[in-house]
Amino acid sequence: MQKLHLQLLAAFTLIAALTPAYAVPVARMTWQAEATADANFCVSATYDNAPYDVFGTPVNFGTDVGGFTCTGSYNGSAFVANCTSAPDNSKFNFTLNVPAVLAPPAQNDAVPFVGNVTSSSGTVADAIGPVTYTFDGTQIWPGTTAPSATLPGCTGLSGLVYQFVGQGGFNAFQTQAVNTGTNVAVSSVATFTDPDTGTQRTANIGVRFADVASGGEVVVTATSSVAGSLNSNFSVNIGGLVPVYFDVSTTATITGPITVCQHYDDADNDGLVDGTGVVETDLRILHGEGSPYVFVDRTVLPVDTANNTVCAEVSNLSPFVMAANVTTTSTHDSVVLPVGPVKVTIGSGKTAMAKPLKVKVQNADLTETAGHEIKLAIIGNTCPTSLLRDSLNQPVDFDFDPKAFGAQNSIVVGGGKVKVATLPLNVVAADFTTPNMKSPSRCTLTLSASAVATDTVIEPNPTNNKITVEIDVVDKNDF
Repeated sequence: MQKLHLQLLAAFTLIAALTPAYAVPVARMTWQAEATADANFCVSATYDNAPYDVFGTPVNFGTDVGGFTCTGSYNGSAFVANCTSAPDNSKFNFTLNVPAVLAPPAQNDAVPFVGNVTSSSGTVADAIGPVTYTFDGTQIWPGTTAPSATLPGCTGLSGLVYQFVGQGGFNAFQTQAVNTGTNVAVSSVATFTDPDTGTQRTANIGVRFADVASGGEVVVTATSSVAGSLNSNFSVNIGGLVPVYFDVSTTATITGPITVCQHYDDADNDGLVDGTGVVETDLRILHGEGSPYVFVDRTVLPVDTANNTVCAEVSNLSPFVMAANVTTTSTHDSVVLPVGPVKVTIGSGKTAMAKPLKVKVQNADLTETAGHEIKLAIIGNTCPTSLLRDSLNQPVDFDFDPKAFGAQNSIVVGGGKVKVATLPLNVVAADFTTPNMKSPSRCTLTLSASAVATDTVIEPNPTNNKITVEIDVVDKNDF
C-alpha cells in the first residue's frame, strides 16, 4: 500500500505541473443585507468592475450584469437565497445555499459567508456554460438596526431589521472526465479568490479512485471555510498557515478506498512550509465527517517530504482541509532588523566587486534565558543569479560564525539579544546596466528570520520576521 501511495505522489507531482486551470475567479462584489430576528433576509449587491477570463469566456460582471438582489430565509441548517440580477433580470440569476448555524449577530465580527450556487440562469450564465460555482465571502454587522426594511426588494420583511455589510465573490470550477479502471488518478489546481483580500489562493489536489466501475465526471472545488469543527490537536491557521478547504464530488460509480493528496511548498528545503513556521511533518489532511461536519484526521503517514505532498485515505467524499498537528508546539518571536539600501559602485575596468551584506536578527522573547535558534534565509530574489555565487560559482549563504567551517546560517540567540550574519554578495558588472551615476540598476532580496525547532513554531508577530533589501548598482563601465 505504501508503494502505491508513493507512485501516486510521484505521478501527482508531475500531473499538477501540467494540469490546465479547472478553477478560476468569476466576479467580486460588495453587498448590504437586512435580516429579521428569525433570519428572513434580503440583499442588495453591486459587482466590482473587474474583467475575468472564465475558461475562455471574457466576462466583467460589473459592466455585463451590474448587481443583484436576493430574498431568502434560514431553513434550519442553511441560509437559502433566491437572487435576481439588477437592473436587468435576464443576465445572471442564481440560488445560493450557505450552510450555517443560526446565531445572534456579534457586532463588528467578520463572519464567513461561504456556500454553493445550486442553480444559475441568464444570458451571462449561458455564455459561461456549465460550471460549478461557489460563493466565498465575509459579512459584518456594524451594530446598526432599523425599525423596518430599507433596501430595495425588502418589502416582505416586517419589524426590526439588523443591517449587514459584506464582500465576496464567485469562483467557477470545471469538471474532469473519470474513466473506468483501477487506481484512476485525477489532478486539479483549484484556484479561488480570497473574500477578504481579493487575492487568489491555490490548492494543488490529487485524487486516486481504487476502482471505477463506470465512468463519469469529477469536480474539485475550494473555499476559504466550511461550517464544522475540528479537534483541538489540529489547527488550520497556525504559524502563518492559510486554510484552503476543498471538496471532491463525482458522478462515477466508485468502490474501494479513495486517496486524496495536497501539495505544499518548501522551495528552500528547510523542512518548513514556505511562509510559515509549520514543520512539514506536522501536516495532516482532515476529512469532514458526520452532520454537522467534524474534521477527522485521515492522513496516510509519513508525510512525503521528498515530493512535498500529504495524503489521506477515505471511503467517501466530503470536504477536506490541510491542517497542522499542534499536539507539540512552541512559541518563538524571531525578528530580522531593517537593512538600508546596499549601494555598490563598480569602477571602470573592473569586472566584479565583492560586497558583504550584514543582517541582524533579534530574539524578541525577552524572558527566554536559554534563547532559541534563529535561521536567516533568502525567500525572494529579483537579482541576477551571480549575485549569490562565489568565485567558484558555488552558492553562498548567510554566515553567523566565520570561524567555523562552512556557512552557519543559524545561531542560538539569547532573549532580547542580537546576532549578526554576513552574506557575501558577488556583484558582476556584466549583469547590471546603468546609464549614469544617478540611475543605478536595482534588484531586491527578501529575507526571513525563523525559529529552528523540531515542532511547529507559533510566531506571535509575523509582521517583523521578513524584510526586503534593495541592492543599487552603478557600473562605471557603462558610461
